[in-house]
Amino acid sequence: MPRRYGVAQQPSERQPEVLKQTLYTVLPDNDHEEWLSPFQRMLREQRAEGLAEGEARGRAEGESRGSKATLVATLQQQLTQRFGPISDTTRARIESADAQQLQGWLMRVLDAHSIDATLAD
Repeated sequence: MPRRYGVAQQPSERQPEVLKQTLYTVLPDNDHEEWLSPFQRMLREQRAEGLAEGEARGRAEGESRGSKATLVATLQQQLTQRFGPISDTTRARIESADAQQLQGWLMRVLDAHSIDATLAD
């Protein structure tokens, strides 16, 4: 049992963590890896893989949400829901619009009083 100033001390449960944090501040970052247990290394690798997979999935979902076909379908559904059936002429106009125009119309359909007001340039 360690003695300090003539008094026996019980080891604290936090002493290993305090020592580890102290060493982290003294040693360069790349020296910390060797301290990890195999389980900690496995968790770190799995976390990194999970983050990479999540980012890739998020990018793919973001791209699909913004695709022109999705915008066209969404606008047509919203117009039909709000104003009733849409004409073939209106349908063709929507399908020939670019993504930026479609996004503008999607925002406008929320407040417009008619299909013509929604698609006004």
